[in-house]
Amino acid sequence: MPSDKRRHVLITCPSLTARTGLELFVSELAESLPPRGWDVTVFAPTQGAQAQIVRKLGVHVIDDIAEASRPDLIHGTFYFETIQACLRFPDVPLVFQTHAAKIWMSYPPKVPNLKRILAVDQPCADALRAAGYTDGEIHITPNFADTSRFRKRSALPETPRKALVFSNYVERQNSFYPDLKRRCAEAGIELDIIGGCSGGFEASPETVLPDYDIVFAKARCAIEALVTGCAVITCDNPGVGQLVTTKNLEDLQRLNFGWKTLTEPHSGPHIMEQVAAYDAEDAELVCQRMRETASLISAHDLLVEHYDATLAEASSAPAYTMSDLVADTKMWMR
Repeated sequence: MPSDKRRHVLITCPSLTARTGLELFVSELAESLPPRGWDVTVFAPTQGAQAQIVRKLGVHVIDDIAEASRPDLIHGTFYFETIQACLRFPDVPLVFQTHAAKIWMSYPPKVPNLKRILAVDQPCADALRAAGYTDGEIHITPNFADTSRFRKRSALPETPRKALVFSNYVERQNSFYPDLKRRCAEAGIELDIIGGCSGGFEASPETVLPDYDIVFAKARCAIEALVTGCAVITCDNPGVGQLVTTKNLEDLQRLNFGWKTLTEPHSGPHIMEQVAAYDAEDAELVCQRMRETASLISAHDLLVEHYDATLAEASSAPAYTMSDLVADTKMWMR
């Protein structure tokens, strides 16, 4: 049950240097919680430009856990920083959110503080169960986009003219991009690329996406393009998936439009078959559904519900010691 008094959450994050998915998630969460009655401290040992952006929002950002004042709740997003927070505050309840199924550092430490595990998609939830966490601890909290920032574009043309690879991981030269650019040109479509590895992070993708009809992207980038109203084909370095349609939207959203959807090679005919399946009217319906189900406001409301439920259920946790840390780390290193 929500409290009338303000409460304090300590959010852990490995870095606040650039506009990666996790760093943007932490930044947006830190900004949205104060109006909901929460004071926020972000603990990020590695800091850069993104930390300055968050500070300008009035959020307390620290790089040394010793500087943190006692919170009511810890929200962990990465193993090592969360361990430090638990050692600093061994009786404060922990909510841990897993954003990557393939990276063990994205799994929660098995500490007495741990009260609730949040998984951003079904593959994360499945990986957590395989790692020994129980169903009762795991709750899926789907990924989202800020629909007040990513506004809906004008209607898509009947035939696509411009396409975009939107990824922080795809390089301009040593990747599938040059071949895809050639194949798109043969189909009468101009292809561009934005993202970290292609020449720098795009600070304002909401101003760029409305210029494109088709966007090749995965995960958060795909969601931002979908709520903008672009036709999206799930794609990144591991492979290519499907054009997102009203028929497959629910299944792809459950997978966070992520790596599990990238089942086909870039070099085969599949990718251009997905381009040929472009349907402006269907993409409009997909956009409407995504704006209803994947907004920042609804996602953060759900997180606060988990915070409230955790505090209501939590009892005083036994202290987590340095010997516990050593044992926990040895377990992961096997």
